[in-house]
Amino acid sequence: MEIELIANNRLKEFLQRTGPAGVFARYVAQLKPQEKSLAVLADAQVLGTALCGRDFDLYEAFPHWVFTSSPEAAQLLAQALPQTLAMNYPLQFKSIFQRAFPLRTHSVDRIYTLTIFNGICIPEEYPQVRLLTGKELSRLLIAPEIRHLLGNFSDWTEEKPLYGIQSADELVAIAEAQVQDDQYGAIQQLYTVESWRGKGLAKKLVGKICHDLLVKGKKPLYQVSEDNPASLKVTESLGFVLESRWGFME
Repeated sequence: MEIELIANNRLKEFLQRTGPAGVFARYVAQLKPQEKSLAVLADAQVLGTALCGRDFDLYEAFPHWVFTSSPEAAQLLAQALPQTLAMNYPLQFKSIFQRAFPLRTHSVDRIYTLTIFNGICIPEEYPQVRLLTGKELSRLLIAPEIRHLLGNFSDWTEEKPLYGIQSADELVAIAEAQVQDDQYGAIQQLYTVESWRGKGLAKKLVGKICHDLLVKGKKPLYQVSEDNPASLKVTESLGFVLESRWGFME
């Protein structure tokens, strides 16, 4: 068993077996097939890997995602990965990553998926939610607490969807669904300006994204920390089902 950097396109078959959580790594591999990521190999077979979009300027696919069912491979990856980056890893290997990263904070994330939508699945139910392009963003008033989540406005196109709710000319809530593969679409960066919380805006945003993904034949996926009860409540109220639990280190 050895660990080395290999081209992402060599990881395609392995990543197809990683389930819903693997959408983040598959997204990276699809957009950057010739870039290299860490992999554990035995007799030329991939036993584990770790991919991170930030390594290749794909910030929407942050942090590192570690995939393996082998404790030996998990140990090799934990030893080889940088000490400074956030990381999701198989929860059964939490003790390995705690020993390798003793000064970091470790918690648990949940991955939820959705097949049947509990909301009324028609666009007219979400009149406040709009798709926003970079050109439209430049015309809005954007609070600093949201601004840092948006990066370069030019990055947001119809192909890289950003959903938003505005009040007059002020952007008050956002969510996005850039990370997708053939089966899943990941709902990310769900955020409501503090003064607008408690009005159901997050549920409207998630509902609209679910509608659009399901229309395309994709299952919505949502990742949420077990330490975030408000987000858990929104997720479960819309009919998301717990698919898996993952260790998270920051």
